[in-house]
Amino acid sequence: MAEAKKNTKEHLIDSAGELFAQDGFEGVSTRMIAEKAGVKVSAIHYHFGSKEKLYTESLTRAVEYDSCADFAMVIAENPALLETPVGRAEIIRTTVFRTFYDNFREDTPDWMRQIIVQGIMKPSSVFSDFLETVLKPDVDAARRLYLAARPGADEVQIAAWLDILHSQILLYSVAKEALEVLRGEGSMDTEFYRGVARVVARAMILELELPLPVDLEQ
Repeated sequence: MAEAKKNTKEHLIDSAGELFAQDGFEGVSTRMIAEKAGVKVSAIHYHFGSKEKLYTESLTRAVEYDSCADFAMVIAENPALLETPVGRAEIIRTTVFRTFYDNFREDTPDWMRQIIVQGIMKPSSVFSDFLETVLKPDVDAARRLYLAARPGADEVQIAAWLDILHSQILLYSVAKEALEVLRGEGSMDTEFYRGVARVVARAMILELELPLPVDLEQ
């Protein structure tokens, strides 16, 4: 019985996640989710209490899926890296490569990428709350890193620097199909994203005038 409850809950998260990724929070009803999952609407209220909580659970699952990619996590793994220019460069390198891997690995369900994009493109109050509680720690960690390298920097400088990474993730999440029309079907594979990660990491490191890791020198 416990296993059945777990499977129903997991199935609801997957079903809801696919719908939210396609139509956004406002465009999806509990009835639509129940029909897709093959359960009664009451199952949603039993497992999650409300559509809002199911949406937040789906967002959280997408962010946490095999994720160790954000600045906060990398700094937490080795706080001493924040104390030196070489260490700060390594934080950036590791975060960027992990971020591209987590977002574009082949076994990541499509909805886990698209639900975040959909939330950004069509924000709701629930998504705004999610950003504040779940994603803000990563932004705060990136700010600490930037200020360690450039004390006194303003918020515009920090945001623009962080967007070097975020804008690329958003671009390839939204426009992958269109870009493959120009570049050839299947051209945006694992090797492609590894190359983009290398360019982004170099740009972010050099912007802070930090020493490049050996593997990024050429």
